[in-house]
Amino acid sequence: MQKIVFTQKLSHTISHKHRMICGRDEDSDLYRTVYRFDRPGQPAQDIKMQCAYYQLSTRGGRKGCD
Repeated sequence: MQKIVFTQKLSHTISHKHRMICGRDEDSDLYRTVYRFDRPGQPAQDIKMQCAYYQLSTRGGRKGCD
């Protein structure tokens, strides 16, 4: 059994958008993250990932699109 270690080195937001859709909040973020990948007996490597986050809320009592 080998032990693999991932360590987050950096996280940077590329874009953020917020808008209202029929009384609901929509948020979306795009960010770049760099992880250090370590395996025994191997040189460490960096892994770069581009990640997305999306959230759409409930209306929360606000009037919607009728």
